[in-house]
Amino acid sequence: MIAQPVRMARKSLLRILILMMGLSLAGCFAHADQTASSDGASLGMGDDGLVIESREIGMDRSADPDKSRTVGRLEFVTALELTSENKDFGGISSIEISADGKTMIGLTDRGQWLWMELDSAAGDGRPTGVGAARIAPMRGADGVPLAAGDRDSESLILMEDGFWVGYESQDRVLAFASKGIDGATNAAVDVFADPTPFFLAPGVAVDVPLMMLDHPGNGGLEAMVRLANGAVLAFSEHGRKEKEGPLKAWLYRDGIAAAMALDAPEGFSPTDAALLPDGDVLLLLRSYSPLRGVRARLLRIDLAAILPDAVLKGDELARLEPPLMVDNMEALAVHVDTVGQWMITIISDDNFSPLQRTILLRYKMPQP
Repeated sequence: MIAQPVRMARKSLLRILILMMGLSLAGCFAHADQTASSDGASLGMGDDGLVIESREIGMDRSADPDKSRTVGRLEFVTALELTSENKDFGGISSIEISADGKTMIGLTDRGQWLWMELDSAAGDGRPTGVGAARIAPMRGADGVPLAAGDRDSESLILMEDGFWVGYESQDRVLAFASKGIDGATNAAVDVFADPTPFFLAPGVAVDVPLMMLDHPGNGGLEAMVRLANGAVLAFSEHGRKEKEGPLKAWLYRDGIAAAMALDAPEGFSPTDAALLPDGDVLLLLRSYSPLRGVRARLLRIDLAAILPDAVLKGDELARLEPPLMVDNMEALAVHVDTVGQWMITIISDDNFSPLQRTILLRYKMPQP
């Protein structure tokens, strides 16, 4: 989802100047980084010619190597800035990650699939760059790439037989299913090993209740997560039950949706969600203002609290705000590393703007 101030900025020169003032005050969209190393770049190329350059950056703008690496209840692992000459790269809105944390599939708010293999340091699972990478347009039910006004994809969940994608502007949910079986091996297709079947799959409308598609302009199903029991928890970005009340949320299963609500921190809206290994939900929220810049928060929602008609609040785990490295954080995924540590990956949506960056953050979530 394009952050509201950024989208408005594109409509008038005055708003662009306001945005630039806000970014200057916050300093959070600056391209230079004091802690970046000059030799920290790597390249990744897929068979479709997508090249992603990565540069390791610091947790914040401090040059103090002894500074604490703790952010709230999380521990900083690494941060990368990702760039590409490919005009379709950027706008990353949601991701899913492989069980080993080495491969990601995501989507952009221009209706593109994005597949990336992460390079990592020897054995420790810390991303150091992007290896192979591929990008391809999402297709409609007719097999044709989605049209420009119909492709603002914002949320992504991996289902048993493929992906569900939530869109805004033209609010809907589309299901993308692969052919299912690789004839050469007679085995189920591993989407993280080979995303081709999903790149070619047509998007078929999911029959969700109309109330789940009742959003204000620029609202939409910004975050969805599939729970361990197969139900889908979905969040509206701006839709509210009352004018000043909690944000709308839904618990959906087998064609039936139960209304819920999210009591989000003031000024914050959900941008993505992921399932934690114990069944709880991790929710990413984002806020922007010209004076305070862009900020993000991570909330943990207890599985036991996810009930029809419930008002969810969540337990705050971390705040990402200047001087920490932060941008328009929209994509979230969780995996467990080889020693059992819970690892959190967050990626920003640069809105295809030269004023913003695509940043990949990885944090560790220590367990009691």
